[in-house]
Amino acid sequence: MNGWCNSSSPSDGREAEDIVESLKTFQQMYNLAEHHQKLSRKEQELVLATEAAQTFLEQNVQDPLRDEEVALQEILNVLMEEYESALSSADSQLNVIEDLHLELQKFRKDHDEFETFMSHLEKELTKIKAGEFDSTSLTFKLKKQQFLFKDLQFHKGDLRHLRRSWKSVIDAAFHFEIRNAIESYKIQIDPDAISQHVEETVESADARFNTLRSECIGLGTRLGKKLFEQWQEKADELRLWLERIETERRMVQLEAISNPEILQQELENVMVLQGEISEHEDGVEKLQEAAKCLLSLSIDVVPNVLQLRKTTATIEQRFQLLREETSEQKRTLERRNVQVEDLEDS
Repeated sequence: MNGWCNSSSPSDGREAEDIVESLKTFQQMYNLAEHHQKLSRKEQELVLATEAAQTFLEQNVQDPLRDEEVALQEILNVLMEEYESALSSADSQLNVIEDLHLELQKFRKDHDEFETFMSHLEKELTKIKAGEFDSTSLTFKLKKQQFLFKDLQFHKGDLRHLRRSWKSVIDAAFHFEIRNAIESYKIQIDPDAISQHVEETVESADARFNTLRSECIGLGTRLGKKLFEQWQEKADELRLWLERIETERRMVQLEAISNPEILQQELENVMVLQGEISEHEDGVEKLQEAAKCLLSLSIDVVPNVLQLRKTTATIEQRFQLLREETSEQKRTLERRNVQVEDLEDS
């Protein structure tokens, strides 16, 4: 169809790339984790050294070098305190950074899934815009568009979930900022930059979602109007054809015909009419299918719904009546033809 917007919304990966870049700063976290592991391995060595020194002091309690013993004990105490302080600080830093990293990972997963859905929807909308636009194709396209729109509405909950995930990242980044102010972490991570990247990513996803929603609604409206136009054309065509056939049939008085040649001609005419009825049967079915599809739409494209229902039902009833009466007319002509032949024979 001319004038249709084929505007696909290619996924802009800038926001995702920003998050990836921000996550690279988490190399510091892995360095911190390695430092923490080293401290943990040193713990057993320090405990053993402390126990050995304590045993030495106990065994040499009567040794005249009392001052050296006291000094050694103090050194051991200081070392133990420094170790415990270093390990506690490493624990604190690692926990805070791991929390932030975990929330970012969750956010990336939610965002990637949402982007995948929107990319799929864009491709499906592009497929709908392509190809033929006859009555059958339009009906199929509209059903597909309605399915996609419902799916889009369902995934609106995913957008809300993405915003909650965003809030979790912001909270974790804020917590890191507070702990960093207290303990002065020596880690090169910018919580404000991470928060900004995540916020921009959510806003971009929200804008893309709203654009897709508007595009889907607009596509449904255009398809619906085109289908209604085709339904109207088919209804007018069938109505004129029915009026012509009904008028011709009223002019035939079968019981008054006694001429075998005329009876045979009328029988042939009826058989031709049955052929026409068969040819128009597909048109009636398409008319019904189009009306059913139009009535199921959540968008308003039908000027008069009651008139559409009435027109479709009337054409269907007149068509069925014509088919039944034509079949009966054929049987009557065949019986009448047999009667005339028997009369002539006798």
